[in-house]
Amino acid sequence: MFYGLNIAGTTTATTANFPVAALLRHVRTYTSATANATPMTSLITLTNVPVVSNTATSGTTTVGTVESLYHNPTLSLNDTNGATSGVTAMTLTNDIAVEVAGTYTETSGTLTVTNRTGLKYSDVTNTGSNTAITNNVGVDIAALSTATTNIGIRNADTTVYTPCSQTSLTSGFTISPDCTVIEIGTSGNNNYTSSTSTGISAGVAGQILTLINVDSNSNTITMDNTGGNIELAGAADYGMGINDTLTLVYSATRSKWLETARSDN
Repeated sequence: MFYGLNIAGTTTATTANFPVAALLRHVRTYTSATANATPMTSLITLTNVPVVSNTATSGTTTVGTVESLYHNPTLSLNDTNGATSGVTAMTLTNDIAVEVAGTYTETSGTLTVTNRTGLKYSDVTNTGSNTAITNNVGVDIAALSTATTNIGIRNADTTVYTPCSQTSLTSGFTISPDCTVIEIGTSGNNNYTSSTSTGISAGVAGQILTLINVDSNSNTITMDNTGGNIELAGAADYGMGINDTLTLVYSATRSKWLETARSDN
């Protein structure tokens, strides 16, 4: 094993209050008094950019896990030497793996923050003819069941699904479910109907998809329901006019996209 920074051992508190422990703490102040100067071009507290390679001409290489941040605290009450008395309660108010906050203050002039992002997950650069990625998941939350109230994602603000577009559909088209909201249109001034077998390519179990007709010529785009992998309300085709929407969920068990809602606008 190789550790750039490794803290081990045991700390025992002899007072009522346990001391503050900070493994990595960055509280430095950067100030410039020079006009038009930049106090800090780039400020990075933690950077993880390891390079793992294999230059052998044969055999295989296995890399177990690469982690930038691992949070796994253990709280133990009356666990030393089988103790059955002593401390009768322990309360952990907040267990937070990552918290993002900030303070922006100006006393004169103009302070501009162009973009503020709590978590940014960019796609990986994939090069080489034999490089394959099986699963690429931005946020993966397991089923939570141990608490009284279990919430996978709680958002007190708006939720935005950036739409992608497929606006060159032709007769017998198949839509690729590459994002949650897809704006669709046709190629040329024509009304087209989806494939009778695969109107939408297979998705992932539980995937939600909303289609919006934004055709520039206000053409009707019909989603076919005749025995393919789409099941629509009333077991009938749905002709989507301009601004109409259709929402579906994918069932891996049924290998079908199932309609959950539509809006005739």
